[in-house]
Amino acid sequence: MKTIPCLLLLSLISFSGYSNDLESQLSESTPDLDTVLNIYNFCVEKQYSDQDDFNMETYLLDCVNVDLITAAYQTFNSYNGLIEFISSDKGE
Repeated sequence: MKTIPCLLLLSLISFSGYSNDLESQLSESTPDLDTVLNIYNFCVEKQYSDQDDFNMETYLLDCVNVDLITAAYQTFNSYNGLIEFISSDKGE
């Protein structure tokens, strides 16, 4: 009689671990260079038509991060981090 609750508990524990692994795989993967460049270029083109007086670095960082969040990718903490990612992946 004690084996049924033990089996149930072990099953719950194993499914719990599987759920956590799946959740971590699905959340915030690292974006590839092409994705970041496409988003960045779109934001650069958009900023010229939408903005007159603004902080370009903050605008571009926010614009890129919004699209990355939508696509469930990791975001960048700073504009310099974004530029370093683009430059390092280009081989510069």
